[in-house]
Amino acid sequence: MDCLRVAHSLHSHIAQMDTLIQEKVSQKANELTATYDEKLRNYEDREQDLQRQLSLTKDQLRDLRTSNDSNQAKLFDHSQKQGTYTLLIS
Repeated sequence: MDCLRVAHSLHSHIAQMDTLIQEKVSQKANELTATYDEKLRNYEDREQDLQRQLSLTKDQLRDLRTSNDSNQAKLFDHSQKQGTYTLLIS
């Protein structure tokens, strides 16, 4: 009888340990999933920020090229007029 009681008690303890282990594993899996999700959101936010910066930089580069082209054209036009004035004066 004592052997049966000990066996039953042991079986009960093993079942409790299995339940506790499953709870701990589930809790850890939830923690890891939450950490992973947070890191993923952070990476996505960072990517969006970098995409905005890249777009802004491209726009600035385009504006600088346009400004440079305009200034080059003005400089060329001015030098052409200076050349014409020089010919007229000579």
